[in-house]
Amino acid sequence: MSKPRRTRSSFGLWNGRRLVATAAALHLMLAVGLFIAGRTRIAPTMIDQDGIIGSVALDSYEYQRDAIQLAELLESGSLADWLTAARPVHVKIISIPFAIFGPVFGYGTLAAEPYNLLFYATIIVLVFAMGHEVFSHRVGLLAGAVVAIYPSFLLHTTQLLKDPLVVTVSLALVLCMTTCLTRIHCAKSAAVSAVLTMFMALLIFLARTDLLIIVFATALLGLMLLVIRQVLERRYLFWNMILPLPVILVMAFFLFGPSDARMKQFPANQSGPPKTATALQVLSLTVRVSSAPKSPTSLAARLRRPADALAERVSGMRNRFTGGYPDAGSSIDSNREFKNLNDLVRYLPRAMEIGLWAPFPNSWFSARRLVGNAGGLLAGAETFFIYLFQVLAVCAVMREPRRLAGWFLLAIATSAVTALAVVVPNVGALYRLRYAFWLMVIIVAMAVVDPLLVTAFDRLRVRQRVFPPADDTDSVMRSQ
Repeated sequence: MSKPRRTRSSFGLWNGRRLVATAAALHLMLAVGLFIAGRTRIAPTMIDQDGIIGSVALDSYEYQRDAIQLAELLESGSLADWLTAARPVHVKIISIPFAIFGPVFGYGTLAAEPYNLLFYATIIVLVFAMGHEVFSHRVGLLAGAVVAIYPSFLLHTTQLLKDPLVVTVSLALVLCMTTCLTRIHCAKSAAVSAVLTMFMALLIFLARTDLLIIVFATALLGLMLLVIRQVLERRYLFWNMILPLPVILVMAFFLFGPSDARMKQFPANQSGPPKTATALQVLSLTVRVSSAPKSPTSLAARLRRPADALAERVSGMRNRFTGGYPDAGSSIDSNREFKNLNDLVRYLPRAMEIGLWAPFPNSWFSARRLVGNAGGLLAGAETFFIYLFQVLAVCAVMREPRRLAGWFLLAIATSAVTALAVVVPNVGALYRLRYAFWLMVIIVAMAVVDPLLVTAFDRLRVRQRVFPPADDTDSVMRSQ
Protein backbone atom coordinates (compact mmCIF):
# COMPACT_ATOMS: atom_id res chain seq x y z
CA MET A 1 0.00 0.00 0.00
CA SER A 2 1.40 3.41 -0.99
CA LYS A 3 2.47 5.97 1.57
CA PRO A 4 0.08 8.83 2.24
CA ARG A 5 0.88 12.09 0.50
CA ARG A 6 2.11 15.06 2.50
CA THR A 7 -0.68 17.63 2.43
CA ARG A 8 1.02 20.21 4.56
CA SER A 9 1.20 23.63 2.85
CA SER A 10 4.44 24.72 1.23
CA PHE A 11 4.89 27.57 3.66
CA GLY A 12 4.52 25.18 6.55
CA LEU A 13 7.64 23.36 5.37
CA TRP A 14 9.70 26.55 5.32
CA ASN A 15 11.44 28.43 8.07
CA GLY A 16 13.27 31.72 8.33
CA ARG A 17 16.71 30.23 7.66
CA ARG A 18 15.63 28.56 4.44
CA LEU A 19 13.96 31.77 3.29
CA VAL A 20 17.07 33.85 3.92
CA ALA A 21 19.35 31.27 2.30
CA THR A 22 17.19 31.14 -0.83
CA ALA A 23 17.00 34.95 -1.00
CA ALA A 24 20.77 35.23 -0.58
CA ALA A 25 21.35 32.73 -3.39
CA LEU A 26 19.01 34.72 -5.63
CA HIS A 27 20.84 37.95 -4.86
CA LEU A 28 24.26 36.41 -5.49
CA MET A 29 23.13 34.99 -8.84
CA LEU A 30 21.83 38.41 -9.88
CA ALA A 31 25.11 40.07 -8.90
CA VAL A 32 27.09 37.52 -10.91
CA GLY A 33 24.72 37.99 -13.83
CA LEU A 34 25.24 41.75 -13.80
CA PHE A 35 29.01 41.21 -13.65
CA ILE A 36 28.93 38.88 -16.66
CA ALA A 37 26.58 41.18 -18.57
CA GLY A 38 28.87 44.12 -17.92
CA ARG A 39 32.10 42.37 -18.90
CA THR A 40 30.60 40.76 -22.03
CA ARG A 41 28.86 44.04 -22.95
CA ILE A 42 25.52 42.36 -23.57
CA ALA A 43 23.67 45.63 -22.96
CA PRO A 44 26.36 48.35 -22.86
CA THR A 45 23.87 51.21 -22.92
CA MET A 46 22.18 49.85 -19.81
CA ILE A 47 24.87 48.03 -17.80
CA ASP A 48 28.44 49.29 -17.74
CA GLN A 49 31.52 47.08 -17.38
CA ASP A 50 31.37 47.28 -13.57
CA GLY A 51 27.76 46.06 -13.43
CA ILE A 52 26.37 49.51 -12.58
CA ILE A 53 23.00 50.44 -14.05
CA GLY A 54 23.29 54.18 -14.38
CA SER A 55 19.64 54.73 -15.30
CA VAL A 56 18.43 53.55 -11.90
CA ALA A 57 21.48 54.14 -9.68
CA LEU A 58 23.26 57.24 -10.90
CA ASP A 59 24.66 57.89 -7.40
CA SER A 60 26.68 54.70 -7.68
CA TYR A 61 29.36 56.39 -9.78
CA GLU A 62 30.13 59.00 -7.14
CA TYR A 63 30.18 56.41 -4.38
CA GLN A 64 32.35 54.13 -6.53
CA ARG A 65 35.02 56.82 -6.93
CA ASP A 66 35.06 57.55 -3.21
CA ALA A 67 35.16 53.85 -2.29
CA ILE A 68 38.11 53.25 -4.64
CA GLN A 69 40.05 56.04 -2.95
CA LEU A 70 39.34 54.60 0.48
CA ALA A 71 40.23 51.10 -0.72
CA GLU A 72 43.61 52.40 -1.84
CA LEU A 73 44.15 53.78 1.66
CA LEU A 74 43.42 50.36 3.14
CA GLU A 75 45.69 48.64 0.66
CA SER A 76 48.53 51.00 1.59
CA GLY A 77 47.94 50.44 5.30
CA SER A 78 46.76 54.00 6.02
CA LEU A 79 44.07 52.94 8.47
CA ALA A 80 44.09 56.27 10.32
CA ASP A 81 43.47 58.18 7.09
CA TRP A 82 40.67 55.76 6.23
CA LEU A 83 38.99 56.30 9.60
CA THR A 84 39.23 60.07 9.45
CA ALA A 85 38.25 60.43 5.78
CA ALA A 86 35.19 62.63 5.30
CA ARG A 87 33.14 60.03 3.46
CA PRO A 88 29.70 58.51 4.12
CA VAL A 89 29.50 55.43 6.31
CA HIS A 90 28.30 53.15 3.55
CA VAL A 91 31.18 54.21 1.30
CA LYS A 92 33.68 53.21 3.99
CA ILE A 93 31.96 49.84 4.33
CA ILE A 94 32.03 49.30 0.55
CA SER A 95 35.72 50.16 0.46
CA ILE A 96 36.52 47.12 2.62
CA PRO A 97 35.36 44.48 0.07
CA PHE A 98 36.77 46.72 -2.66
CA ALA A 99 40.20 46.40 -1.07
CA ILE A 100 39.82 42.61 -0.82
CA PHE A 101 38.04 41.67 -4.04
CA GLY A 102 38.68 44.72 -6.23
CA PRO A 103 42.00 43.47 -7.64
CA VAL A 104 40.26 40.24 -8.70
CA PHE A 105 36.79 41.29 -9.90
CA GLY A 106 37.33 44.99 -10.47
CA TYR A 107 35.84 47.82 -8.45
CA GLY A 108 32.23 47.18 -9.33
CA THR A 109 29.04 45.62 -8.05
CA LEU A 110 30.45 42.10 -7.72
CA ALA A 111 33.33 43.30 -5.52
CA ALA A 112 30.76 45.17 -3.40
CA GLU A 113 28.48 42.13 -3.17
CA PRO A 114 29.52 41.31 0.43
CA TYR A 115 28.19 44.74 1.47
CA ASN A 116 24.99 44.46 -0.56
CA LEU A 117 24.34 40.81 0.30
CA LEU A 118 24.85 41.41 4.02
CA PHE A 119 22.28 44.19 4.20
CA TYR A 120 19.88 42.54 1.75
CA ALA A 121 19.83 39.36 3.83
CA THR A 122 19.50 41.41 7.01
CA ILE A 123 16.50 43.22 5.53
CA ILE A 124 14.82 39.87 4.80
CA VAL A 125 15.53 38.77 8.38
CA LEU A 126 14.08 41.99 9.79
CA VAL A 127 10.97 41.79 7.62
CA PHE A 128 10.43 38.20 8.73
CA ALA A 129 11.03 39.12 12.37
CA MET A 130 8.68 42.10 12.19
CA GLY A 131 5.91 40.04 10.59
CA HIS A 132 6.40 37.34 13.21
CA GLU A 133 6.44 39.91 16.03
CA VAL A 134 3.34 41.80 14.96
CA PHE A 135 1.27 38.97 13.46
CA SER A 136 2.49 35.38 13.09
CA HIS A 137 5.26 33.13 11.81
CA ARG A 138 3.52 32.56 8.47
CA VAL A 139 2.95 36.28 7.96
CA GLY A 140 6.66 36.85 8.50
CA LEU A 141 7.53 34.19 5.93
CA LEU A 142 5.08 35.59 3.39
CA ALA A 143 6.32 39.14 3.85
CA GLY A 144 9.95 38.07 3.62
CA ALA A 145 9.26 36.09 0.44
CA VAL A 146 7.49 39.03 -1.21
CA VAL A 147 10.27 41.46 -0.29
CA ALA A 148 12.95 39.02 -1.47
CA ILE A 149 11.53 39.02 -5.02
CA TYR A 150 10.50 42.71 -5.10
CA PRO A 151 12.07 43.36 -8.55
CA SER A 152 13.24 46.98 -8.41
CA PHE A 153 14.23 46.72 -4.75
CA LEU A 154 16.25 43.59 -5.50
CA LEU A 155 17.93 45.38 -8.40
CA HIS A 156 18.76 48.48 -6.35
CA THR A 157 20.38 46.38 -3.65
CA THR A 158 22.95 45.18 -6.18
CA GLN A 159 24.24 48.72 -6.84
CA LEU A 160 26.65 50.93 -4.88
CA LEU A 161 24.01 52.82 -2.94
CA LYS A 162 23.27 53.98 0.58
CA ASP A 163 19.76 52.51 0.44
CA PRO A 164 20.49 48.99 1.78
CA LEU A 165 22.14 50.41 4.92
CA VAL A 166 19.42 53.01 5.54
CA VAL A 167 16.57 50.56 4.98
CA THR A 168 18.20 48.02 7.30
CA VAL A 169 18.74 50.48 10.14
CA SER A 170 15.24 51.97 9.73
CA LEU A 171 13.57 48.56 9.92
CA ALA A 172 15.69 47.57 12.92
CA LEU A 173 14.71 50.75 14.74
CA VAL A 174 11.01 50.26 14.03
CA LEU A 175 11.23 46.62 15.11
CA CYS A 176 12.78 47.61 18.45
CA MET A 177 10.04 50.20 18.99
CA THR A 178 7.35 47.70 17.99
CA THR A 179 8.23 45.39 20.87
CA CYS A 180 6.84 47.89 23.37
CA LEU A 181 3.44 47.36 21.73
CA THR A 182 3.63 43.57 21.47
CA ARG A 183 5.49 42.45 24.61
CA ILE A 184 5.58 43.01 28.34
CA HIS A 185 9.14 44.06 29.11
CA CYS A 186 11.02 43.44 32.31
CA ALA A 187 13.89 45.64 33.45
CA LYS A 188 16.52 43.58 31.63
CA SER A 189 14.69 43.28 28.31
CA ALA A 190 13.72 46.95 28.37
CA ALA A 191 17.35 47.95 28.94
CA VAL A 192 18.57 45.73 26.09
CA SER A 193 15.90 47.03 23.72
CA ALA A 194 16.64 50.63 24.70
CA VAL A 195 20.36 50.16 24.02
CA LEU A 196 19.65 48.57 20.65
CA THR A 197 17.23 51.35 19.74
CA MET A 198 19.76 54.03 20.64
CA PHE A 199 22.41 52.20 18.62
CA MET A 200 20.11 52.17 15.59
CA ALA A 201 19.42 55.87 16.09
CA LEU A 202 23.18 56.50 16.18
CA LEU A 203 23.65 54.61 12.92
CA ILE A 204 20.87 56.65 11.33
CA PHE A 205 22.60 59.81 12.56
CA LEU A 206 25.84 58.68 10.91
CA ALA A 207 24.22 57.47 7.68
CA ARG A 208 21.57 60.12 7.13
CA THR A 209 21.24 62.92 9.65
CA ASP A 210 17.99 64.18 8.19
CA LEU A 211 16.22 61.02 9.37
CA LEU A 212 16.50 62.10 13.00
CA ILE A 213 13.09 63.74 12.92
CA ILE A 214 11.57 60.45 11.70
CA VAL A 215 13.29 58.68 14.60
CA PHE A 216 11.78 61.23 16.97
CA ALA A 217 8.33 60.91 15.39
CA THR A 218 8.52 57.11 15.46
CA ALA A 219 9.39 57.04 19.16
CA LEU A 220 6.69 59.61 19.95
CA LEU A 221 4.06 57.68 18.00
CA GLY A 222 5.12 54.47 19.72
CA LEU A 223 4.74 56.15 23.11
CA MET A 224 1.26 57.40 22.23
CA LEU A 225 0.12 53.97 21.09
CA LEU A 226 1.66 52.44 24.20
CA VAL A 227 -0.50 54.73 26.34
CA ILE A 228 -3.54 53.57 24.37
CA ARG A 229 -2.50 49.95 24.93
CA GLN A 230 -2.33 50.48 28.67
CA VAL A 231 -5.77 52.07 28.66
CA LEU A 232 -7.25 49.18 26.66
CA GLU A 233 -5.57 46.52 28.80
CA ARG A 234 -6.19 48.45 32.06
CA ARG A 235 -2.69 47.94 33.39
CA TYR A 236 0.47 50.00 33.74
CA LEU A 237 3.51 48.78 31.77
CA PHE A 238 6.32 50.67 33.45
CA TRP A 239 9.29 49.09 31.70
CA ASN A 240 7.58 49.33 28.32
CA MET A 241 7.25 53.07 28.91
CA ILE A 242 10.97 53.29 29.55
CA LEU A 243 11.84 51.99 26.07
CA PRO A 244 10.86 54.99 23.88
CA LEU A 245 11.79 57.70 26.41
CA PRO A 246 15.60 57.73 25.87
CA VAL A 247 15.11 58.04 22.12
CA ILE A 248 12.60 60.87 22.55
CA LEU A 249 14.86 62.76 24.95
CA VAL A 250 18.03 62.39 22.88
CA MET A 251 16.32 63.22 19.60
CA ALA A 252 14.58 66.19 21.23
CA PHE A 253 17.99 67.46 22.36
CA PHE A 254 19.30 67.34 18.80
CA LEU A 255 16.15 68.87 17.32
CA PHE A 256 15.48 71.52 19.98
CA GLY A 257 19.08 72.15 21.02
CA PRO A 258 20.51 75.68 20.95
CA SER A 259 23.08 74.96 18.26
CA ASP A 260 22.13 75.88 14.70
CA ALA A 261 25.05 74.04 13.14
CA ARG A 262 22.85 71.42 11.57
CA MET A 263 20.55 74.10 10.19
CA LYS A 264 23.46 75.44 8.16
CA GLN A 265 24.09 72.15 6.40
CA PHE A 266 21.52 73.12 3.78
CA PRO A 267 21.42 76.94 3.56
CA ALA A 268 18.67 78.68 1.65
CA ASN A 269 20.98 79.74 -1.19
CA GLN A 270 22.48 76.29 -1.71
CA SER A 271 22.93 75.31 -5.34
CA GLY A 272 23.12 71.94 -7.00
CA PRO A 273 21.11 68.76 -6.48
CA PRO A 274 19.94 68.09 -2.92
CA LYS A 275 20.57 64.93 -0.97
CA THR A 276 18.07 62.13 -1.26
CA ALA A 277 16.58 62.57 2.21
CA THR A 278 15.91 66.30 1.94
CA ALA A 279 12.20 65.76 2.48
CA LEU A 280 12.81 64.38 5.92
CA GLN A 281 14.94 67.39 6.81
CA VAL A 282 11.91 69.58 6.19
CA LEU A 283 10.18 68.01 9.16
CA SER A 284 13.31 68.63 11.23
CA LEU A 285 13.21 72.27 10.19
CA THR A 286 9.56 72.42 11.20
CA VAL A 287 10.35 71.33 14.72
CA ARG A 288 13.37 73.61 15.08
CA VAL A 289 11.55 76.65 13.69
CA SER A 290 8.69 76.11 16.12
CA SER A 291 11.20 76.23 18.99
CA ALA A 292 12.69 79.59 17.96
CA PRO A 293 12.98 82.27 20.67
CA LYS A 294 9.86 84.29 21.20
CA SER A 295 9.75 87.92 20.13
CA PRO A 296 7.82 90.68 21.89
CA THR A 297 5.13 90.68 19.17
CA SER A 298 1.79 88.89 19.39
CA LEU A 299 1.52 85.11 19.59
CA ALA A 300 -0.04 84.91 16.12
CA ALA A 301 2.86 86.83 14.61
CA ARG A 302 5.42 84.72 16.43
CA LEU A 303 3.87 81.58 14.97
CA ARG A 304 3.15 82.96 11.53
CA ARG A 305 6.59 84.27 10.68
CA PRO A 306 8.57 81.03 11.16
CA ALA A 307 5.76 79.04 9.55
CA ASP A 308 5.82 81.20 6.41
CA ALA A 309 9.62 81.04 6.40
CA LEU A 310 9.40 77.26 6.56
CA ALA A 311 7.02 77.20 3.59
CA GLU A 312 9.42 79.32 1.55
CA ARG A 313 12.32 77.05 2.52
CA VAL A 314 10.36 73.99 1.40
CA SER A 315 9.61 75.70 -1.90
CA GLY A 316 13.30 76.46 -2.31
CA MET A 317 14.19 72.83 -1.71
CA ARG A 318 11.71 71.73 -4.40
CA ASN A 319 13.19 74.22 -6.84
CA ARG A 320 16.73 73.07 -6.12
CA PHE A 321 15.72 69.46 -6.59
CA THR A 322 14.10 70.29 -9.94
CA GLY A 323 17.13 72.33 -11.01
CA GLY A 324 19.53 69.61 -9.93
CA TYR A 325 17.87 67.05 -12.22
CA PRO A 326 16.84 69.04 -15.33
CA ASP A 327 16.78 65.95 -17.55
CA ALA A 328 14.37 64.01 -15.33
CA GLY A 329 11.23 63.16 -17.25
CA SER A 330 8.98 62.20 -14.35
CA SER A 331 8.48 65.45 -12.46
CA ILE A 332 5.16 66.22 -10.77
CA ASP A 333 4.10 69.71 -9.75
CA SER A 334 7.65 70.93 -10.33
CA ASN A 335 6.44 74.54 -10.65
CA ARG A 336 4.49 74.46 -7.40
CA GLU A 337 5.64 77.13 -4.95
CA PHE A 338 4.82 77.72 -1.29
CA LYS A 339 4.80 81.39 -0.36
CA ASN A 340 3.24 80.92 3.06
CA LEU A 341 1.99 78.27 5.47
CA ASN A 342 -1.47 78.17 3.88
CA ASP A 343 0.03 77.13 0.54
CA LEU A 344 1.98 74.35 2.24
CA VAL A 345 -0.99 73.05 4.21
CA ARG A 346 -3.24 73.09 1.15
CA TYR A 347 -0.68 70.97 -0.68
CA LEU A 348 -0.59 68.19 1.93
CA PRO A 349 -3.55 66.19 0.47
CA ARG A 350 -1.89 66.35 -2.93
CA ALA A 351 1.43 65.30 -1.37
CA MET A 352 -0.26 62.31 0.25
CA GLU A 353 -1.78 61.38 -3.10
CA ILE A 354 1.61 61.54 -4.81
CA GLY A 355 3.43 59.81 -1.96
CA LEU A 356 1.01 56.90 -1.81
CA TRP A 357 0.08 56.41 -5.46
CA ALA A 358 2.68 57.86 -7.85
CA PRO A 359 3.44 56.91 -10.57
CA PHE A 360 -0.20 57.14 -11.58
CA PRO A 361 -1.85 54.64 -13.95
CA ASN A 362 -1.91 57.07 -16.89
CA SER A 363 1.92 56.94 -16.99
CA TRP A 364 2.43 53.20 -16.58
CA PHE A 365 2.64 52.46 -20.31
CA SER A 366 4.61 55.52 -21.38
CA ALA A 367 8.34 55.37 -22.04
CA ARG A 368 10.61 56.88 -19.38
CA ARG A 369 13.51 59.11 -20.36
CA LEU A 370 16.06 57.18 -18.31
CA VAL A 371 14.68 53.66 -17.89
CA GLY A 372 12.75 53.33 -21.15
CA ASN A 373 9.63 51.27 -21.88
CA ALA A 374 10.72 48.27 -19.80
CA GLY A 375 11.37 50.42 -16.75
CA GLY A 376 8.03 52.15 -17.11
CA LEU A 377 6.17 48.85 -17.35
CA LEU A 378 8.02 47.44 -14.35
CA ALA A 379 7.24 50.54 -12.30
CA GLY A 380 3.59 50.30 -13.34
CA ALA A 381 3.35 46.63 -12.40
CA GLU A 382 4.99 47.21 -9.02
CA THR A 383 2.77 50.22 -8.31
CA PHE A 384 -0.33 48.15 -9.08
CA PHE A 385 0.72 45.61 -6.46
CA ILE A 386 1.52 48.43 -4.02
CA TYR A 387 -2.09 49.62 -4.50
CA LEU A 388 -3.24 46.10 -3.71
CA PHE A 389 -1.01 45.86 -0.65
CA GLN A 390 -2.31 49.20 0.61
CA VAL A 391 -5.91 48.00 0.41
CA LEU A 392 -5.00 44.74 2.13
CA ALA A 393 -3.10 46.62 4.84
CA VAL A 394 -6.11 48.82 5.59
CA CYS A 395 -8.30 45.70 5.75
CA ALA A 396 -5.82 44.10 8.14
CA VAL A 397 -5.84 46.94 10.67
CA MET A 398 -9.61 47.38 10.41
CA ARG A 399 -10.15 43.67 10.99
CA GLU A 400 -8.06 43.75 14.17
CA PRO A 401 -8.27 47.35 15.43
CA ARG A 402 -6.79 46.44 18.82
CA ARG A 403 -3.57 45.20 17.24
CA LEU A 404 -1.82 48.52 17.73
CA ALA A 405 1.48 47.40 16.21
CA GLY A 406 -0.25 47.11 12.83
CA TRP A 407 -1.52 50.69 13.11
CA PHE A 408 2.02 51.69 14.12
CA LEU A 409 3.59 50.34 10.92
CA LEU A 410 0.87 51.75 8.69
CA ALA A 411 0.99 55.20 10.29
CA ILE A 412 4.78 55.44 9.92
CA ALA A 413 4.59 54.47 6.24
CA THR A 414 1.79 56.90 5.40
CA SER A 415 3.29 59.92 7.14
CA ALA A 416 6.78 59.29 5.78
CA VAL A 417 5.81 58.98 2.10
CA THR A 418 3.68 62.13 2.44
CA ALA A 419 6.64 64.04 3.88
CA LEU A 420 8.83 62.86 1.03
CA ALA A 421 6.33 63.97 -1.60
CA VAL A 422 6.18 67.47 -0.11
CA VAL A 423 9.76 68.17 -1.18
CA VAL A 424 10.66 65.61 -3.87
CA PRO A 425 8.88 66.56 -7.13
CA ASN A 426 10.52 63.76 -9.11
CA VAL A 427 8.71 60.40 -9.21
CA GLY A 428 11.88 58.46 -10.00
CA ALA A 429 13.68 59.73 -6.90
CA LEU A 430 10.54 59.37 -4.78
CA TYR A 431 10.12 55.79 -5.99
CA ARG A 432 13.47 54.79 -4.52
CA LEU A 433 13.11 56.71 -1.26
CA ARG A 434 9.88 54.90 -0.33
CA TYR A 435 11.27 51.35 -0.19
CA ALA A 436 11.65 51.16 3.60
CA PHE A 437 8.06 52.29 4.11
CA TRP A 438 6.57 50.04 1.45
CA LEU A 439 8.14 47.06 3.21
CA MET A 440 6.12 47.97 6.31
CA VAL A 441 2.93 48.12 4.21
CA ILE A 442 3.72 44.69 2.74
CA ILE A 443 4.12 43.22 6.23
CA VAL A 444 0.71 44.46 7.33
CA ALA A 445 -0.90 43.35 4.05
CA MET A 446 0.33 39.77 4.47
CA ALA A 447 -1.87 39.47 7.56
CA VAL A 448 -4.83 39.29 5.14
CA VAL A 449 -3.09 37.12 2.55
CA ASP A 450 -2.13 34.48 5.15
CA PRO A 451 -5.68 33.28 6.02
CA LEU A 452 -6.62 33.33 2.35
CA LEU A 453 -3.75 30.97 1.55
CA VAL A 454 -4.60 28.74 4.50
CA THR A 455 -8.18 28.47 3.23
CA ALA A 456 -6.96 27.65 -0.28
CA PHE A 457 -4.61 24.92 1.00
CA ASP A 458 -7.38 23.45 3.17
CA ARG A 459 -9.70 23.24 0.18
CA LEU A 460 -6.96 21.60 -1.86
CA ARG A 461 -6.35 19.07 0.92
CA VAL A 462 -10.07 18.21 1.10
CA ARG A 463 -10.22 17.85 -2.66
CA GLN A 464 -7.26 15.46 -2.63
CA ARG A 465 -8.99 13.30 -0.02
CA VAL A 466 -12.26 13.18 -1.95
CA PHE A 467 -10.65 12.82 -5.37
CA PRO A 468 -7.29 11.06 -4.84
CA PRO A 469 -4.74 11.07 -7.68
CA ALA A 470 -4.94 8.27 -10.23
CA ASP A 471 -1.72 6.55 -9.08
CA ASP A 472 -3.05 6.30 -5.50
CA THR A 473 -6.34 4.80 -6.74
CA ASP A 474 -4.56 2.18 -8.85
CA SER A 475 -2.32 1.17 -5.95
CA VAL A 476 -5.31 0.75 -3.66
CA MET A 477 -7.12 -1.41 -6.23
CA ARG A 478 -4.05 -3.65 -6.68
CA SER A 479 -3.74 -4.13 -2.92
CA GLN A 480 -7.32 -5.37 -2.85
